[in-house]
Amino acid sequence: MSTTTQCVPAIGSFCWFELNTRDVEGVKKFFGELLGWTTSPSQMAGEYHHWHDKDGVMFGGIMDMNCPEWGETPSHWMSYVAVEDCNAMVEKVTALGGNVCVPPTDIPTVGRFSVVSDPTGATFSVIQLDDPKPIAPVVVWTECMTRDAGKAKDFYTKLLGWTIETIPMGADGEYTMWKNGDTMLGGMMHMDGPQFENIPPHWLNYIGVEDIDNLASRISALGGTVVQPPMDIPNNMGRISVFSDPGGGHIAMYQSAQKK
Repeated sequence: MSTTTQCVPAIGSFCWFELNTRDVEGVKKFFGELLGWTTSPSQMAGEYHHWHDKDGVMFGGIMDMNCPEWGETPSHWMSYVAVEDCNAMVEKVTALGGNVCVPPTDIPTVGRFSVVSDPTGATFSVIQLDDPKPIAPVVVWTECMTRDAGKAKDFYTKLLGWTIETIPMGADGEYTMWKNGDTMLGGMMHMDGPQFENIPPHWLNYIGVEDIDNLASRISALGGTVVQPPMDIPNNMGRISVFSDPGGGHIAMYQSAQKK
């Protein structure tokens, strides 16, 4: 895992990170106190807000799920991948065995997007941006959690042109990493074991932090829940922790080995 500088995301890379939640005010307060994030209202119709990092640079959004069309869908983070042609990409998704959850839809002044899922059930969005903007490097890693790594590899390499690298993880086997050109952008974890019972396949975002143990120790008092306490990654690759916010959205933190 590595941090990145602020830049316009390349085609085929993650370009936006959105928290869909039923507790907009609660998550604003939680992440503001935990990480210093701020928000601003969007000019889009409906309840939508923008996330800004502690320096005020935008990197994502908040969608209010308090409306009937969300049904029983739990709070979650949605990762967006930049594409050149949303319609063509959606056709390719279905041809490769994926599903369309939200058909291509225009967002005024922003572009055209679609929510899709891969053949293993992990959901993400593709977006054709009218005017791509730099985003803050808050999310430093995005990981596909799946029960069929082989099927997921075939899907994403054919859909987005990603390539893969594998690294040994000792008793945990191998870990797959996604590359978009020369850029390492994420990885894939095989969901094997009782800890993943009743957890559907999904994409998990990792926030880059400098003191993971201190942050994890504050989460419960702020109304969140530590799902995976801080733990070391094999091969001295850093330290990670998974938590949920007061609205139930899950996200992870990553601290590089150089910051220990």
